[in-house]
Amino acid sequence: MRVRPPRSLLLTVLAAALVCVAAWVRLEHVGASLTLQDSVGPFWAAIRGDGRAHASGYGAGLLLPFWALTIASGSLWSALCGMGWLHALIAPIGAAAVTGRGAGNGGIALAVGAILAFDPALVSSCLSGSETYLAPIWIGVACVVSPAMAWVPFALAVANHPLAICGAPLLLRKGALCRRALPGLIVASLLIGHQALGIDGAGVPGSSVGDAWLAAWHEGRLAIAAMVTGIAVGCTHERTRFRACAVAASIALLCAAGWYLGYLRDHHIRMFVVPAIAGWGGRPRLGLAVLGALALFVQNPDRPPEVALRAGTLGLTTAIADRIVTDQQTVAIDRIWFSGGPGAEPAAVMLDLWLRGWGPERFGSGTDMVLVVAGDGPDLQRAADLGDPMLAGHGYTVLRASVSAVRSWSEAQCDASAKVGGAWDALSVLHPALTTSQSLEWWACSPDHANPEP
Repeated sequence: MRVRPPRSLLLTVLAAALVCVAAWVRLEHVGASLTLQDSVGPFWAAIRGDGRAHASGYGAGLLLPFWALTIASGSLWSALCGMGWLHALIAPIGAAAVTGRGAGNGGIALAVGAILAFDPALVSSCLSGSETYLAPIWIGVACVVSPAMAWVPFALAVANHPLAICGAPLLLRKGALCRRALPGLIVASLLIGHQALGIDGAGVPGSSVGDAWLAAWHEGRLAIAAMVTGIAVGCTHERTRFRACAVAASIALLCAAGWYLGYLRDHHIRMFVVPAIAGWGGRPRLGLAVLGALALFVQNPDRPPEVALRAGTLGLTTAIADRIVTDQQTVAIDRIWFSGGPGAEPAAVMLDLWLRGWGPERFGSGTDMVLVVAGDGPDLQRAADLGDPMLAGHGYTVLRASVSAVRSWSEAQCDASAKVGGAWDALSVLHPALTTSQSLEWWACSPDHANPEP
């Protein structure tokens, strides 16, 4: 007699395989992960531990995985690898959403999971470090768990990006307002209410709704095609009709909000990729055929080759920290930005060193300084004779100099429209009593003139 393995074991193996493949795709290029202010800000906010997010509009729930990774990681590289594994969870979550509770089959689950694992736009969002953070994961979790439990993951999605509030129609399922849902509803209300108090109405750069959809199609054509067709097909089956209509309403609300704000980006649309693509669960055989055809005829764009030690990336941040970590004295780390990109983020370098075991006393205004000079072409020549070069690449130079030499040299740069600073996110946590002026004491320019952050 042939013994068949239990279905739960097969599902566990499938989920493990999907998350491993998705993690491999994301971690293959982890050195290209961006480590700019929005990427490392949540880590420093989590270390600060006062419940405030790194920027207005985000919620305290955003900080939970960042807090866990600061405890578990011994470097920024390992922390961002851990974040890559968390992003990879979208593949098994999508597979679970499309099969539902005992419906569908493993074939459609594997197809959907593979699309989510390999989608270049989702991979790009992971490497960006800040594009809606983990909002797509939490939206997916809210769709997989029971209606009574969905309130908390939905609130965590909103904490990761305030536009996730447009997904409220996904909560309107039978059982969402029963007595068992009351604890989750209370927690969600507190989290979202606390987050709303921190919104200050700060402006955002313009981007139209149409541009967002065109960018979404360009960045990840197969996933966008699967989303749109998944919603349409989901509306044709009784089991998936409500969710398909709910996600269609959510995306409509998102587009309306984007039109009202004058700002919508392609990664905002991808927040709802899991419930949209889950519509194929209503027609699993048709889904396998159509998604297979889409995979053949709808080609995703190729990723450009990664450049070693590219400005703003984890690879460059790690290389700078590697050259500093052997020092035994207190060191100041900062940046001057003349033109082009930001070069390297001082707060990211300091976060790497902190995770490696440096204490607050190692960061400060000693006699030694590591300076990131960011600029294009001739602007980098301004610092040619300032100190000893450590690293150099397209758009940046990293050098070591004395604090007094940097202050003296910076006197001639005050009229060059340069932006100085970048260490404040770290220093404000490591030395809470420090003032903004004190954090810029190695610059001859005044803080008002210097404009620390762009």
